[in-house]
Amino acid sequence: MYNSLESLKKNGFEGFVSVKDLCNERRCIPKKMGVYFVVLPNQNNVDFIENNLAGIRGGRNPTVSIAGLEQNWVSNTLVLYIGKAGAPNKKSTSETRINCLLKHGMGSDSAADWGDV
Repeated sequence: MYNSLESLKKNGFEGFVSVKDLCNERRCIPKKMGVYFVVLPNQNNVDFIENNLAGIRGGRNPTVSIAGLEQNWVSNTLVLYIGKAGAPNKKSTSETRINCLLKHGMGSDSAADWGDV
């Protein structure tokens, strides 16, 4: 169903921003509840790394072996992750969830930041 950015746009998703641009300008992230996608529009350059950059998370090491990642990788996919911000009794917004995701991807054990999301 979601095999192109156009298919996402036709289904009401908007605001596609690169990770690089998000890191430089986080004010563009909505401060509201909602669903967000992490997409990989160019699947030609996928590299796996030996160790999770953020190390231990929530008291455990979430690193997966390269062989395990390669075995479970879905080739020719656009959507890497679907996230939801906001639920009853939760304070999270798209801004808080995406900021935690960005921090974790840059090597921060942001587990403490995920407590209320």
